[in-house]
Amino acid sequence: MIRFAVLLVAVVLSWTPVGTGGAQASDAPQAIYDSFEALLGRRDVREIYALPPERYWRATGPLQVTIAGGGNLGLVPVLEALAGEFGRASAIEIGVRAWALAIMPEAGQAGDLTILVVSRPLGAEFAAGLGIDVEMRRRFADGRWPALFEFRRDDLSATGRRRGIMLLADDLGRAEIETFLALSMVWTLGGASIGDELGAIVDVGERNRLTDRGRRVFALMYDPALTLGQPLDEARATARRLLGLAD
Repeated sequence: MIRFAVLLVAVVLSWTPVGTGGAQASDAPQAIYDSFEALLGRRDVREIYALPPERYWRATGPLQVTIAGGGNLGLVPVLEALAGEFGRASAIEIGVRAWALAIMPEAGQAGDLTILVVSRPLGAEFAAGLGIDVEMRRRFADGRWPALFEFRRDDLSATGRRRGIMLLADDLGRAEIETFLALSMVWTLGGASIGDELGAIVDVGERNRLTDRGRRVFALMYDPALTLGQPLDEARATARRLLGLAD
């Protein structure tokens, strides 16, 4: 039986809502490469996202994202819009479906990412069921942390499938929730947390779409010249060549 590699982190990000200023970001080759580099993440944080520390990785499609909770926030259309944007840029089909919290899917039905938008007490209860550390659960329950997420790999290779779950507190503002939904797409496709770069890649809000730079960054991430399992340094050099940048 294949043993899951379980990696957990609380999302302690600068989660100020992403404004539409990202649409003005430069799409010069160096700017695109810088965003790509941020997407890859540092070696010491890649394991948090269940990504091979020293090998290039990206998801293979089709992908399925399940969302439950959120009441009357109308989050499914937001997530569908984001999935369409990221899917077109990466040429990966990303399906979205809503699921009632009362009848949560079994592990085999949940897809590649399950997003639960729930009250803090209920989220802490779900986190306990996942075996999340008690201190992390406390910080989520008392409002210190906005979200928790966990990714697991189906195997320990550089090419194995990866699945995740994200718990989002339903007392967050709508803009904050939509920002996390955008991050969920980044993580599902195989990126690490991109921090301040998110504002250059995604316009979150009324449009919920990728910026011009974002489309080019994810097209680069899924360029066939980059191959699963190749050394990260080799992937970086290939990306620079594709963008016409000197070594």
